[in-house]
Amino acid sequence: MHTILLAPGRYLQGPAALQALPAEAERLGRGVALMLDDFAARQLLPRLTALFDSQGGLAATQILTGANSEANACQHAATLRAVGARVLIGVGGGKVLDAAKAAAELADCSLILVPTAASTDAPCSAVAVMQTDEGRFSHYRFLRRSPSTVLVDTTLIASAPPRMLVAGMGDALSTWFEAEEACVQGWRNVAGSPPARFALYAARQCYDTVIQQGLAAVAELGTGQPGEAFERVVEANILLSGIGFESGGLGTAHAIQNGLSTLAECRGALHGELVTIGLLAMLRLSAEAAHYAKVRDFAACIGLPVSLAEIGLAAVCDDTLHAAAVLACTPAPMNRVAAGIEPAALVAALRGLA
Repeated sequence: MHTILLAPGRYLQGPAALQALPAEAERLGRGVALMLDDFAARQLLPRLTALFDSQGGLAATQILTGANSEANACQHAATLRAVGARVLIGVGGGKVLDAAKAAAELADCSLILVPTAASTDAPCSAVAVMQTDEGRFSHYRFLRRSPSTVLVDTTLIASAPPRMLVAGMGDALSTWFEAEEACVQGWRNVAGSPPARFALYAARQCYDTVIQQGLAAVAELGTGQPGEAFERVVEANILLSGIGFESGGLGTAHAIQNGLSTLAECRGALHGELVTIGLLAMLRLSAEAAHYAKVRDFAACIGLPVSLAEIGLAAVCDDTLHAAAVLACTPAPMNRVAAGIEPAALVAALRGLA
């Protein structure tokens, strides 16, 4: 079977990259609309508005409130059609970027995404996490096309709490192991094809970059002068991990994260922090167990959780942990564990994390 590689049409990264936003939007068409979360609206809206004044201003500005539900996506899309917007720019965290993906798809707009943190690889993917009207997880929306442009202003990214960058490294660390697992298990990637070879190269480069540059990137953030290490880790967290997971494949580490994320005790943990715990459990169970100590020691050095206690599960009972493990082992479009792994084995692996 042929392989399919998914990736954004363009990827821009660097200090002050936000200045390039009007030119990128103009390349895609006239009639530009913004969608922002509350944080981006408070911190960036005047600046973004000023950037587009020379082009005749913005067609519309929408502040995301409430859930990223299908109903809200339809309302946002209706607004875009009403004002004649041909380009939608989503600015902010993961929720508003997913909302922009859904609205742009429904309105048939070109999409530019501007993340305000490097905490996940979601900006580069053609997948949107959809919620119920009450804000709970509902389903994944698989889009017809990838974002037209992903623009990463590293000056903006550096202003986010350091925990966000570190969590992104936790998410990125799993990319290579899960892409390799997808090959071994014979799984298809998000596009429905066998893992693309380029995605496997990207996934390995993602892992190597985080391991080799992660500590230096955190140190650069601490000095207030982000440099080359920071730039490379941001690229790994967003671009390399995005290509690696979407065109390579997700696996056991993310499945465990999916199960743990349903526990009330874990609601204070970030996605990448839970993925780190999932990866460590995965490595204890797999043929890659030799990597466990290296990954664990690195994770601990940069401030990622390496034990259940660090994600709020110090006193978790076996029944609760087993329920999360059952969910992790329940097949779904973005949820799969290696053949032969049962919930009891997952619980044992999680309990075994020191």
